[in-house]
Amino acid sequence: MRRQHAHRYVDDGVALVGDAAHMIHPLAGQGVNIGFLDAAALSACLLDAQDHSDFYSMAWLARYEKERRHPNLLMMQSMDFFYRAFSNRVLPIKLLRNIGLGVAGRLPFAKEHVMRLAMGIEGRLPELSRRVG
Repeated sequence: MRRQHAHRYVDDGVALVGDAAHMIHPLAGQGVNIGFLDAAALSACLLDAQDHSDFYSMAWLARYEKERRHPNLLMMQSMDFFYRAFSNRVLPIKLLRNIGLGVAGRLPFAKEHVMRLAMGIEGRLPELSRRVG
């Protein structure tokens, strides 16, 4: 599988969410997590705009893209890094990977932080997703 990322998430009257906006390697199931966060962010933008007749305009939808594009790209790049690190058979890279895992395993606060980020329950989160968790 390969990574794909839309050049733009929104246009007048249109918003791409989840797999329509980005495809990520299925490693660790992050595609669904970032898709849920996209949906929460778009919902929040639409709720903010609900009293306006132009709620579907670029003026409102651009907020969704601004909020989600960078975090999605960061997660996509992180998953690419992990995929490449764990599928690599070059001995020095395998050694570095194993040392890194050993160090991370001995730092419970770092391990927990990374796990919470991966689960989509920590970091910059859309308001509606914070209310649920």
